[in-house]
Amino acid sequence: MLKIPVWITSTTLLLSTAGALTIPRGQEDLSVDNVEATDLKGKAFRGTALRGKVVLADFWASWCTPCVKAFPVLKQVNADYKDQGFQVLGIAVYSGTIEDVEKVVDKHGLDYTVVIGDEDLIETFGVIGVPTYFLFGRDGHLARKYVGQSKDFHERVQAHIRELLEK
Repeated sequence: MLKIPVWITSTTLLLSTAGALTIPRGQEDLSVDNVEATDLKGKAFRGTALRGKVVLADFWASWCTPCVKAFPVLKQVNADYKDQGFQVLGIAVYSGTIEDVEKVVDKHGLDYTVVIGDEDLIETFGVIGVPTYFLFGRDGHLARKYVGQSKDFHERVQAHIRELLEK
């Protein structure tokens, strides 16, 4: 049985309409290099492989309605900018086994990289609810953090992605 901490389910409800945040104190040094997860083949995944790209890391859970509703937007953003050096990285948390996550990926036709994050990764990034997004520049450094989902998320994140791609 999948165990989901009570704090993360409560936080998801509270943050479902939040937006972009400045980088919180203590997270200024986060980089895409800090991503250590498991890919859907059960192999180790390292964020260092994404250096040189602008990356939007999406911490999501299969049971999180705002997370699932964001999938089409994330697929579109990935398609719009992937030829310019951009990539969405889905990080499934509290979503069961590799097989469980694969079912979600297949059901929603996710065509970007999806990995499985553990408690250590959640703690490293200070994720207190899902969805939470981290936008990294080509140098790998954290540029923006977004918590929750807002109506204008697509437009705002695209503007920030374009800014980083132009650097």
